[in-house]
Amino acid sequence: MLQAVTAWGTQWATSLLQRFQCTLVIAEHNNETLTPVTLNAITAAKCLGGEVSCLVAGTSCDKIVRNNNK
Repeated sequence: MLQAVTAWGTQWATSLLQRFQCTLVIAEHNNETLTPVTLNAITAAKCLGGEVSCLVAGTSCDKIVRNNNK
């Protein structure tokens, strides 16, 4: 019985951790390119694993989104 509970608990904990494996990077830019700090943050987020999302906010920043949507 204890083994069944432990196995279920381990499975539940693993699925919970996978749910939280996502990172949001808030981009700093000059309407032309992302700053090196932002690029470093994206690289670090990729190293953590999971999904990486990047928020690019501002006006006339569609060029940045197109160039960095990889």
